[in-house]
Amino acid sequence: MTSSRFAAVQWLSVAAVIALLLYLLGPILTPFVAAAILAYICNPLVRRLCAWKLSRTLAVVLVLGGLL
Repeated sequence: MTSSRFAAVQWLSVAAVIALLLYLLGPILTPFVAAAILAYICNPLVRRLCAWKLSRTLAVVLVLGGLL
């Protein structure tokens, strides 16, 4: 087996292990991924409210309260 073929097999093995771990840990990781996406989406509105002299805590409470 050549070194380039060995490297390709090695990378594919690593990718397969990572894919298997993501599949098995999916139910555990889902809330964390959803929270990260929600934080990314809400951050501009929170920053704008902070620019209007609101505390960050109050801005987050208002934005998340508005989503519910």
